[in-house]
Amino acid sequence: MTRAIDRAEAGAALWHYGARLGVDEPDKFSQQLMAVIAAADPPHRARLARGYPGLVAAAQLAEDAPDGLDRLSEIAGRLLCRSCFGIGLVRNLTRTAGPDGRVRYLTTCPTCAGRGHPRP
Repeated sequence: MTRAIDRAEAGAALWHYGARLGVDEPDKFSQQLMAVIAAADPPHRARLARGYPGLVAAAQLAEDAPDGLDRLSEIAGRLLCRSCFGIGLVRNLTRTAGPDGRVRYLTTCPTCAGRGHPRP
């Protein structure tokens, strides 16, 4: 899955898979939805991904990647924008491959990405 996982979705997955230190408790609906996603077989999980792509992507990352919980922790953390040096917070990360082929995350806040108010 190539869908970006936002901070709330990463937090819900971390909470479900037991990595709760420093993570805000998700609302009850998100907790129950994560439990359903985690228990779903592949065909049902694919159907759930149509409505909740970020939560399903977060569950897949937590279950399939050896460093999945660490990566979700990075996403759930308050990462500062590299362009405005912390004026804006990064709301989600976009996964991309660098020139050397390594996976990287673009860390630009919505303001610097042109989707928010003008920079001061």
